[in-house]
Amino acid sequence: MWCRLKDIFIDRAGLSYKKDNLLHKSDKMIRVLRGGNIIDGSYVIKDDDVMISSDFVDEKQFLRRNQIITPAVTSIEKIGKLSRIDIDQLNTVAGGFVLVLTPFVDYDELSVFISNFLQSPYAVKYMRTITKKSGQAFYNLSRPLLMNMLIPLPSSNNQIEINKQLSLFTQLL
Repeated sequence: MWCRLKDIFIDRAGLSYKKDNLLHKSDKMIRVLRGGNIIDGSYVIKDDDVMISSDFVDEKQFLRRNQIITPAVTSIEKIGKLSRIDIDQLNTVAGGFVLVLTPFVDYDELSVFISNFLQSPYAVKYMRTITKKSGQAFYNLSRPLLMNMLIPLPSSNNQIEINKQLSLFTQLL
């Protein structure tokens, strides 16, 4: 069946903060993932990652298993890059220019399937067509249009099989 992304995921922006907040140090510092941390299907931890005191972070913002993160304000080349969070990240949040997609149903196979679909050439091309330039160097991904995107949603058994086949294919590359 076909559905809209908003039928299976809720979207929110990552953590917004002021530069002055970064000067405040505490016993518990939280990593902030930004667009530069997101690569094809994964994310990287960098030495120069922004760290912010837990005083400025609500624990509901921590990245959780099966969420998908993608840059929402970035260069055109990074539109369509995304990462699925594979384990709870209780000391990590997404930054304000990153879109966080949280599934209504916490089911690994669904999250993996949607992550794979959103990395397809079709989905990346669609995301780039709903992106508007702002300023000289940045592009804004339209959240309402992304959430209205049509998604093919096979049965759970077919999702499992598709995910297996894609995993085998990527291992061969």
